[in-house]
Amino acid sequence: SAAYSNGPLSPSLPRGSSDSAISPKLLAEYEVAPGVTLFGQWAMGFRSPTANELYMTYGGVGTYLSIGNPDLQPETSNGFELGARFGDDDFGGSVSGFYNRYRNFIDTRAFTTAEALAAGYDPADYGNNVSGYQNVARAQISGIEFNVHKQFDSGINLRAGLAYTRGINLVTDRYL
Repeated sequence: SAAYSNGPLSPSLPRGSSDSAISPKLLAEYEVAPGVTLFGQWAMGFRSPTANELYMTYGGVGTYLSIGNPDLQPETSNGFELGARFGDDDFGGSVSGFYNRYRNFIDTRAFTTAEALAAGYDPADYGNNVSGYQNVARAQISGIEFNVHKQFDSGINLRAGLAYTRGINLVTDRYL
């Protein structure tokens, strides 16, 4: 409609985006003792940018603005995981460490005042909180996870987990 076309966010029909990939995965497990299994895994990953990341611009005057990026490329990765599972359905848990390397990692970032103005938005209108999506050429995410579960005879099931994750932009050597 004319009201939509004349809206403040200047909508227009975006160009299309498509891609595909094969994502193989290889898992090896070894039961070292009853109830104790060691495992190692390698997987290739592929993630296309979402329609929101590509095209959606949203926010509100006085709050924030998020701007889509139709130039985003798909994200690819190679991931490795080593760990152990122990216990059974009544009581058990797992510990694992992982290391992933990415190409074209899709990340969000705050726009500078100059970037927001160049995109046609006055950052003062949005509380100086204008952000958008970008590809990081090379990135790494690694970490460790601990999980535990307990099933009681009463039917209550408790689960807990703890994780530490660290992401680094390998181009700038800064945290993601």
